[in-house]
Amino acid sequence: MKMKFGIRLLIVLLVAILIMNITFSTNVRARDNYAYIVASSYYFDSAADYVRSKLPFWYGRLKYNVGTDSDPTPTEFWESLYADVQYLYGHGDWDRFWTKNVGLIVGDGRKYDGRHHFGTNDVHWDTDTILVVYAACKTAENLEDGLAVETCRSGADNVIGWRNPIWSDHAAYWGEYFAASVATGLGVYDAAANANSKSYPGDDENDGHSIKNNVVVNRGDANMKLGCFRTNAKQTETNIIEDGRNILKNTKQSIEFKSIDELLDIIKAYDSTFNKENYTITQSDGLQTINIVTGEETKQLVIDLNLKLDDFYTNAGYVITISNGKVEAIYDNTLPLKNRKVGLSNSNFKVDSVIKNNGDIYLEKAKAEVIEKTINDGILNYNIIEQKKTYYYDVETDKKYVRVRTIIENEHENGNSRDYITSLYEI
Repeated sequence: MKMKFGIRLLIVLLVAILIMNITFSTNVRARDNYAYIVASSYYFDSAADYVRSKLPFWYGRLKYNVGTDSDPTPTEFWESLYADVQYLYGHGDWDRFWTKNVGLIVGDGRKYDGRHHFGTNDVHWDTDTILVVYAACKTAENLEDGLAVETCRSGADNVIGWRNPIWSDHAAYWGEYFAASVATGLGVYDAAANANSKSYPGDDENDGHSIKNNVVVNRGDANMKLGCFRTNAKQTETNIIEDGRNILKNTKQSIEFKSIDELLDIIKAYDSTFNKENYTITQSDGLQTINIVTGEETKQLVIDLNLKLDDFYTNAGYVITISNGKVEAIYDNTLPLKNRKVGLSNSNFKVDSVIKNNGDIYLEKAKAEVIEKTINDGILNYNIIEQKKTYYYDVETDKKYVRVRTIIENEHENGNSRDYITSLYEI
């Protein structure tokens, strides 16, 4: 007896549904073309909001399906650790990354400091994970068996981490610069170098928290392209970023690095208004690569000249990059000011007496906000180690702020950790 057409169709549909249920029963999101962004709000509210608002656009430009989380549950986190690109912004140490509810740790998964940490031995980064970025303090401090290295050993093609503590706002801005760079077709190394070539809000001292002390741990191709730009061909060399800011872009001869004074003379010849007295000069180890297969390393030196306009530190200035004793580039990050023709001694950059006299109010406000957030997140054992107030002018948005930086130390069952939080108050 022949089946009626409707019954045959129903059987076909049921079989199809059964196959789909078997295929997707693991609840693990598809790795291919998926970028996962975590930006922990675990007392990083404004900076984390910035990351979640900016980065998805750029990774979307790479044709990725983008998922974002603030403080995921262990289940949500685990189900997304199979994305081919993972950008993790939160809290870190040499051997772990964590958010409010979950973390990652070197070795086997275990409960640490009251939350479950998945171990680097547990995650299958070896099934085509292109990139993991640990945008957190000290995640590449240990290049023997620390978090970034062990993540790469577990299969990730490229892992970016930091060798020192980093400020929350710098990490957020760096993440956007990096994402915008890979979205234009730059490889991982070149995108990180481009983010390092920017000027970040300066300070009056080199306090060991440079956002430019980062490392690309890799398995042989530190300049792998992402998303729609990805190819099977290995990138055999990195190119100097030339986007109109490099004042050496037309220089034919190689320039050996001998002294900072010689480089200041080059800048002076380029910009007749340049006065080194208006700049704070700091030096960072810069971007480093390490191939965990061969042990081959590259190192870079970065010199920052951060512009100060009277009372205001800025995110303008010059960035000099040096590799193998040769000056690679001198980047001019004062262009927004030059385009607006802002005078370096403009009286608009003097802080008035009312704001100065009310300076302690901003310190107390930042302290109260940090303490409130800390308590709300269930952290009861903490200490405010240090607070510092400065004035900041953002040359890109043309806005002025009182900036308060707070260092908070949290007491854990397995030791203490510190976080570096920036609060901005527009004036």
